[in-house]
Amino acid sequence: MEPFVTFRRFNDPGQAQALGELLEAHQVPYELEDNSVDNVITRADSASGRDYRVKLRAEDFARAEELLAPIFAAQMAELPADYYLFSFTDAELMEVILKKDEWGQLDFMLAQHLLRERGKEVAPEVVALMGQRRISELAQPAPDQDFWITAGYFLAIAGGVLGVLTGLYLWQHHRTLPNGRRVPAHSPRDRRHGKWMTGLGLLMTLLWAGARVLAQWPF
Repeated sequence: MEPFVTFRRFNDPGQAQALGELLEAHQVPYELEDNSVDNVITRADSASGRDYRVKLRAEDFARAEELLAPIFAAQMAELPADYYLFSFTDAELMEVILKKDEWGQLDFMLAQHLLRERGKEVAPEVVALMGQRRISELAQPAPDQDFWITAGYFLAIAGGVLGVLTGLYLWQHHRTLPNGRRVPAHSPRDRRHGKWMTGLGLLMTLLWAGARVLAQWPF
């Protein structure tokens, strides 16, 4: 079964619930999660905290975007005259289209609309190619974490829990792309070190614990 991953985050539980109701009306499976207590919920108003997440399967991300498009189109017509995107240059609007994940769907749609009004419409196939390029960029692993590898091995040998946690972070940490796909956050080389670090940290923790027990044993 494909896991649910974060599609949208909200500070307002009512907004999360409204999106959930829209998805439910169109039979799109989803989960509402109160991240502050790490507890999957079915009613947003029963949650405490201020980090509410609507989670979908990656295969449903595109469908959910389609459902939201008419809502954002209606919001575009009600934007104030001093909305910041209206003063953007053509190059800045293209940047919004390229980096939709940073700006959000409303600004993404508005940027295309403004370029269209200026006689510089971006063809749908070009927008799609820009999206694919952005996904490829975001899928690249972080630069090699030499400092954390060195520190992690030191902490692992010292038998500290921090060494194990550092190893697990390098080995297991993933990030979610805008299309819902999850990819490793670190390079194969760093993940390999993280795996070794985790094993070494667990072994050394047991050895140090055993040594302490033996030191207190009455012979």
